[in-house]
Order: sequence, then structure tokens, then C-alpha cells
Amino acid sequence: MSAEKTSKVSIIAMAVILVCTFLSQSVAGPMQVENLNRGLIAVRSGQGYYLSWRLLANEPYNTGFNVYRGSTRLNSTPITGATIYTDANTPQQSGVSTYTVRAVVGGVERPASDPAIIINNVDGPNASNASNPTAGYIQIDLIRPPTGQHGGTYSPNDGSVGDLTGNGVYDIVLKWDPSNSQDNANNGITDNVIIDAYTLTSQRLWRIDLGPNIRAGAHYTQFMVYDFDGCGKAEVIMKTAPGTRDGTGNFISMGPAATANHSAIYRNSNGHIVTGPEYLTVFDGATGRELATAEYWPVAGTVSSWGGAGRDNGGNRVNRFNAVVAYLDGERPSVVYQRGYYERMTFAAWDWRNGQLTRRWTFDSNTSGNGAYSGQGNHSLSVADVDNSGRHSIITGSAVIGPDGTGRHTMGYGHGDALHVAHMIKGNPYPQIFMPHETGNIGVSLRHANNGQVLFTANNSNDVGRGAAAQLDAARPGFHFWGSGGMGLYNTSGTRVSTTLPHNGNNAGVCNFVIWWDGDLSRQLLDNNQITKWSIANNSGQRLLTATGASSANGTKSTPILTADIFGDWREEVIWAYGNSALRIYTSTMPTTHRLVTLMHDPVYRVAVAWQNSSYNQPPHPGYYIASDMDFPPPTLNVTVVGGNNQSSSSIAPSSSSATPSSSSVAPSSSSSPPSSSSVAPPTITCTLPAGLVAGTNVNAATQRGYLRCSNTGNAPTVGTPAWSGAPRAPFNGTTVAAAGNYTGITVTANCGTNANPNNVSGTSNNIAIAAATSSSSVAPSSSSANSFTCTGLVATGTVGTAITAPTVRCNGTTVTNNLTWTPTGRIPTAAGTLAVNVSRGNATGTGSACAGMTALCGNVSVSAAPSSSSATVPSSSSSADTPSSSSVEVPSSSSVTPSSSSTDITSIHAFDSYGRIQHTPTYYDLKGQPLGITKPTAPGVYIEKQGKQVKMVVVK
Repeated sequence: MSAEKTSKVSIIAMAVILVCTFLSQSVAGPMQVENLNRGLIAVRSGQGYYLSWRLLANEPYNTGFNVYRGSTRLNSTPITGATIYTDANTPQQSGVSTYTVRAVVGGVERPASDPAIIINNVDGPNASNASNPTAGYIQIDLIRPPTGQHGGTYSPNDGSVGDLTGNGVYDIVLKWDPSNSQDNANNGITDNVIIDAYTLTSQRLWRIDLGPNIRAGAHYTQFMVYDFDGCGKAEVIMKTAPGTRDGTGNFISMGPAATANHSAIYRNSNGHIVTGPEYLTVFDGATGRELATAEYWPVAGTVSSWGGAGRDNGGNRVNRFNAVVAYLDGERPSVVYQRGYYERMTFAAWDWRNGQLTRRWTFDSNTSGNGAYSGQGNHSLSVADVDNSGRHSIITGSAVIGPDGTGRHTMGYGHGDALHVAHMIKGNPYPQIFMPHETGNIGVSLRHANNGQVLFTANNSNDVGRGAAAQLDAARPGFHFWGSGGMGLYNTSGTRVSTTLPHNGNNAGVCNFVIWWDGDLSRQLLDNNQITKWSIANNSGQRLLTATGASSANGTKSTPILTADIFGDWREEVIWAYGNSALRIYTSTMPTTHRLVTLMHDPVYRVAVAWQNSSYNQPPHPGYYIASDMDFPPPTLNVTVVGGNNQSSSSIAPSSSSATPSSSSVAPSSSSSPPSSSSVAPPTITCTLPAGLVAGTNVNAATQRGYLRCSNTGNAPTVGTPAWSGAPRAPFNGTTVAAAGNYTGITVTANCGTNANPNNVSGTSNNIAIAAATSSSSVAPSSSSANSFTCTGLVATGTVGTAITAPTVRCNGTTVTNNLTWTPTGRIPTAAGTLAVNVSRGNATGTGSACAGMTALCGNVSVSAAPSSSSATVPSSSSSADTPSSSSVEVPSSSSVTPSSSSTDITSIHAFDSYGRIQHTPTYYDLKGQPLGITKPTAPGVYIEKQGKQVKMVVVK
């Protein structure tokens, strides 16, 4: 064996040892957050449009932005202040010119954002809305469930958001509340709880019916919407039971639900459900399909054992539930479900990883040593990093449970209704907990979250059922606190600065919700359908918005469907119901001078949006101090962006130094040497077509081009239209896919254009799985109905997880298009293979009185494997594509093609999916496991590269 090969083997052997050592260490990493798009909106304002967009956590705080209307740049210099812009004079029309923004980093303009959402609906500050609109709104039309079996009519209730489809845009998950829903303390039969998912364009993605064995009410159904496994698409997790149907219309059937009796009714004569199986189910966010089901922990058991001195046999205590999302390991989100809080209090933490739902830990106040935690829960939960450990703890109300499932501290203050956890004192490293109390003459209290040290209490013998905490007035910096029952307004020292409760003009006091709306760093009062700015000095409020025709939810609590930073800049949107058949998302058009990273990339704020629907809704707070006296720039968030879309500013960029091609890119082949600096000849790249082609279909070279990229446009499609070249080869002949099979390469010529070195092209590489041509077999109408039939084996080709396309239906040779319905009972599975899909169609009409000649094209479902993020190849000197080993990345030898000194090469190593969307930003460590704080290695040496949970060695010569 040569010395060079021996050396290489030694390096690889050492790499394997070091990688294993690195993986065995508990190296705290950044928290995974969603890969959101720019969130650009354009709201009608006067004769023009008001634009706002997101600053993302994975880009520099000083990132500049250029604003475009069509191809025209509107700003003279990059915008480095607030992420807003007003285009003063643009005609209002449905086909208004497309607005986009482009990030500018290091003087280099990045790819264009997705086009702005155009909002022409505006609303004003008062009930008449006569002037001065302060908001725009999007209306989402809903499909209201029919009246329930027991007479309940449905209204929109709590909501949540998540990127369900992986496009970087939030979708809405909505709970429908029947009019006969009940509090736990009351008897009565309720109708089923219905959960829907909608896009921002009013498309309903799915409907889940929780069935008759889940009672309707504020304390029963907490639905946690989050990307729990970092796949780029959010899942939905909630409590289920026999009788639950998933988003495909099927009864849940996994795990313990495989033996469920779905016709059983476990409800007793009083309407309570205190017996029968109980489950926790993970649903796919895009389809609502059941992904996994486990037995709920803990089971109800003996109902009276949950409190009430043996008297509570109705289920008031045993069926008090809460839930949160929390980063318990410091990197990935888990879900925590609570049962009981009046007396016995329990928690179970769950992980959804690699297709498996597993229980991480449990906590029970009945366990020896935990007795002091009994009865220390609220009608809500909160989550925060209470000790700067990089891990989240659970704040139950009067107690805190650590990230490992052990109690941190308990106050003995008992139960309360409201709860606010935030960094409330400037300069203090730990967050604070504010809550009102029902009993004990405590009134309200403020304490440190890390150790329970009390900062103040304001005694009151009443049940203080409402309370809130926020900075209210920029003229009075710092947080203030207020509560119902005559409590007044307090500062952080516990001094009552006003006996008047903040209110919205009705003098009754508003203690429910707060929102960032008007542009300064104070929060405004949110109650019912109104937003009010409060002045502490003047004891008066200024109405900023009355949302015409909109309504709040949850009775006298008057809470919105949701508040969250859904799009636009860092300020919050609010969702209200509009009657019983629509939602409206309101966004502020009031200017701001402040620049903050989108609040949804702050893990503490983001999980607060997820748990906002838990029992008595509470407003979200961020994980750092935001107030008018805060310091700028704000703290850098320790997060890593994972998943879907294609607008990360940290995508492929030019560099003066060369870098090893990553496993997710295709470098110029050796058959095309880099031209000199004076050459403009485009390089040739070997790349493969994306998966999902059906034999007999035409191939569009403009779109099926292997997802090429140029250095000057980051991860955007290549400038211009790449040209196909090479001799025709089956199954692809250059125009048409000729036959079924696999295909692994085609030569593509691409030109980056004049604004970049023409050599600097990269591309993703995916194998092609080509389906057989459509079967000529057909299905005739059944004898029971001349106008209906079932087609088994629907033709559908594509990557796993995508939607199934309906078959072609013909009536006497004429394609049927009207009065046609179909319901697939399956979707493309999670692995390559075939799937039989039953499709029913009815009421078809066409030529012929009975349509006796109706047929449908049927065949097998051909499913290609999901594109691998490491399927691209690094070319060797012989032009073949050799895949690097998983334990090392080899630098091309001197005989390989290396860009000349006058050209630039890829600087950042990233993984992309088949749509060219960034998956992970790598971090690098030395051989001792110490972080290096670099975006790529340039100096010769051996490095540890970590992308998400994947660790490998990188050798730079």
C-alpha cells in the first residue's frame, strides 16, 4: 500500500474514532427553528402600498434589503433599518406589479424573495373606520361543520400556525367549538371536536374529527402544531380516543388504537368521559394522516384519586389537561402533556423522532418527594430557559419543572388562572414569573423563575382571576403589572403607580391579552376586537383598531383565535373570527423604526405560540428583554434553521478561496476545464432529472433542469435556460421519457450570466424513478349504479409524501369534468413501492343517457424514493461521479478540475432537498470538539462538521 493511501486510511480511521467520540459527548447545540420565507406583505396605504418583511435569525443583523416592484428597484441604497418600506404611488388593481425584496450581504445581492402577499382590505382605528386605516387584513373562508348529532352548532375557536406543507409559509390549524361544549365542572353531552387546517389562500388541507370520546371544552383538547422532527413540515399532536378519524377520513389504527372499538361510546349519562382507552396521536401536518399513536400517560384510573377529598367522581379534576412544546434537550422540540393541577399533577414529555413517538420522562406529584408540587398548577402552562442552561423548563403556575422532569421549585401558592413568564427586568439574566392568585390572600406575585425568589406580592383577599404583564408606555420604560379585583397597576418594585386598570374605553379594565402593534417597543391592550394604546401618565387609552365585524372567542375572556408574528416585520398579527364562516388575519400598517429578528425564530416565543391554545389562552412572550429601554443590537439567537424553503441568506456564495464540493452539490466536470478570466464560455455540468416522471410524458428542459445554481444568486435557479445536450439515451431521449426504469445522469450546459464568473455553477443531483406508462385497463360502472365505480390502483407517480392525482375518467370516450367527485383513501407512502388506492366517483355525466361507457384509467402507483440530501456527486478526475464516504470528504486531487485563481468557488457547504431548499447550515469543531465559529474550513487540517444531527469529518489539504 502506498504511503499516500496509508496516510489516507489512517486519517479516515482517526476520523471514525473522533466522530464516534464526538457523538457520545453531550455537546449542546443550537435550537432548531423553521426555515421561513421572507414573509413579505404589501398592504394598501393611500395611493400606494406599505411593505414589511422578516429579518431571519440565520442572517446578519445588519443585512441590507433592496425592494423591487417588478424589475424596478425602489430604494436607492440597501435598507438597514426597520424591515418596512412604503411605495407611495402604485395603482390599486388585482394584478398589481409583483413586489419582492432581496437581501444584501457583504455588498452582494441575494435572490429575490417570494412575491409579496397583496392586501387591499384595510380597516381603521375606530368603530366607524372613517379615516386613518391602521391595519390590513386577509380573509380566510372556512367550511363550517354541519350541526352536530346533539344539536351543537360550530364556531371558530382556538387556532395555531405551522408550516404544514414545507413552503416557508404558515398555515392555520383551527379548532371548531360546538355550542354545547362544557367546562369540566359541568354536566352535559357535547358534540365532537373538529380540527381543520387551512392555507392563507382558504384552501382546506384536511379535517380531523376527534369523535364522541373526546369531550368538547377549553380544558380537554390542546393541539400542538410544530415541526417536531426537523423535517421541514409541521406535525400536529393531540389527545385522541376510539372514534377519532384522521385527516384522510380513516379511524386511527396505529399502536394501541389497532384494537380499538371505534363504535364504542364511553361517555356516561352526565356527559363526562372518565373510562375507556386514551391515546396521544401524531398527525401529518400536510394531510392530517395518522403517523403514530401511543397510550396516553397517565391513564385516568380511579377518578376520585385526582382530588376533591374523594368527592370528585364526575371528572372535574382528572380531566384537566394542558400541553406545551419545549426544547428539553436544548436542540429539538418535545411535547409535554399535563393531566391534573387542582391536586394531583402529572406531566409526560414525548419526542417525535425518525418516525417514532417515544416517552422521554414523566412527573407525578404522587411520587415520593414530589408531594409539595400537588395543587400548584394553573389553567395554562408556560415555557422558558429559567437558568440560562440552553434548555427549557415548564412553568406550571406556582411551580417549575426542569427539562429533565424533576421539580426545580414550588411556592405553595396554589392555583391561579393567568400566567406571564418573560424577561421583565432589564439586565437580569433570568426571566420572571407573574401570576394572579385565587386564594391565600396573595393577590398577585412576581418572582424569579430560576429559584422562586419573590420580588413582590400585592395582597388581595379576592379571587384575582385576570392579570397581565408588559411594558405599556414608552414614556414609562420597564414592565408593569395589573390584575382584576381592584388590584391597580404596579411596577417591578411592587409599587402601585395607579389605581386605574388599563382599559379600552369601557373603564372595566383589560387584563386578557397584549400585542405589539403600533411600532414602538411597548405593547398594546388587546381585548375583544379592539387594540388600544395605554398612557400610564394620563390614565387613558387611544383606540388603534376596532376590527369591523370581527369577534373574539372564549366568552368573557375575549381572546383572539391567535396572536403571533405570522408575517411581515417583528410585530404581531391577530386572528379573529368573522362570523362563523371566515377568519381574518389583521396586520399593522403603522410604521416602526425598530429592527428585530422575526419573533418566530425566538424559540421561547415560538413555543408560546404553540401552547397559546392550552386551556385559558395567554399571550406569547419572547426569550429576551424587549422594551423601550432595551439595548441594540438585540442578543443573537442560538438557533439553526432546518427544513424547507429557499430563501436563506446563508446559501451558496462566492469566496476568494476554494472549498471542497459538498455532498449536496455537483461541481463542474473534468470534461469542461475552467476558462480563463477573459473567457465567458459556460461550463458543463452532469446532473440528473428530478424524480417523478411517468413514461410517455414530455420533459421541459426549462423546468426539469437538475436545479442548477449560480454563485451570484445563492440557491436560486440558474440565470437563463440551461440547454440539454448529449446523445439520446433510454429511457430519456431528450424530449420524451420513453420507458420505465432508472436514469442517473444527463449533461446540462448552463450559463450563470455576465454578473458572475461563468464557472461558478453548482447543482443538486437526484436519481430518477420513472413509472410505467399508464395502463390501458379500465374500470366500468358497478351494477348498483351506472354512474359510479371504484378504481383500485390509481396511477400516481411522485416522491413520497406527495398528493395523489385523480385518474382520468371518460364517458363514451369523452373526458368527464363536471359533477365529478373523488376521494382517495391513501397517499403516496413513506417509502418507495406501490400502493393500492380506492377512488370512488359518482354523479358523472357525459354523452349517453346512462353513461354506460364510463371508464377510468387504472394502474399501479409508482413511488420514487425521497430525494436524498447526499445524493449529489463529487466528480473525480476521470469525470465519473464518486460519492464521498460518510466519514470523510475528500478534496479533489491535483488531477481534478479546480477553479482557476481568477474564478471563485462555492464557499458554504449545505444540504439541499430536491427543490433546492436549504436543509442544514453546518457548524465546525476542532478535533477536541470545541466550536470554531466558522462557516467553512479554509485552512489545511482535519475538522468535525455537524449538520443537524449528522457528524462527519472534513479534510482540507
